[in-house]
Amino acid sequence: MKNKTYYIIAFAIVALIQAYIPINMILHREDVLSNGILYKFKCAPIDPNDPFRGKFVILSFEAERFETKDSSWKVAESVYAVLENDAVGFAKISTLQKIAPETGDYILVKITGIDTEELRLQLPFDRYYIEESKAKAAEEVYWQNTKEAVAYVYVTNGSVVLNKLMIGDETIEEAAARYMQEKKDSK
Repeated sequence: MKNKTYYIIAFAIVALIQAYIPINMILHREDVLSNGILYKFKCAPIDPNDPFRGKFVILSFEAERFETKDSSWKVAESVYAVLENDAVGFAKISTLQKIAPETGDYILVKITGIDTEELRLQLPFDRYYIEESKAKAAEEVYWQNTKEAVAYVYVTNGSVVLNKLMIGDETIEEAAARYMQEKKDSK
């Protein structure tokens, strides 16, 4: 009987540990959304398919290029990008640092290439996952649309949450649903 009690206690402990990890991840995400600073990144999505990760929109950002005359940077190096908003309200990288800044909003980025006086960076939120049934329509909406795509990203203490992707005044999910309905109605 004692062995059965130990198994039940061990099972309960393992179950609690397994529940703690995803709950902690969700709470951290919600904390960033509640307490983080909103940055709007101009972007250009394309729609790939990854059988292991599902449907998502790969995002390419204007902020992925950083002008510098400093030649000490190396490809594949991870650095801290300090963020600020430009005069129009869009996010930009103001400086790059090798150590985390003590103040201000920052994200960890990776240097993917070095051109003359310009670094190419990989931002930590380059994928926006979308319901599979809307992914193709989302891509078509973007490429047929002349409106600007903007990623809404919340940042606090180096933690990042990509909250939504906007096409003009609609989320990409709303734009894709409208597009699919318009296609259906035109048949």
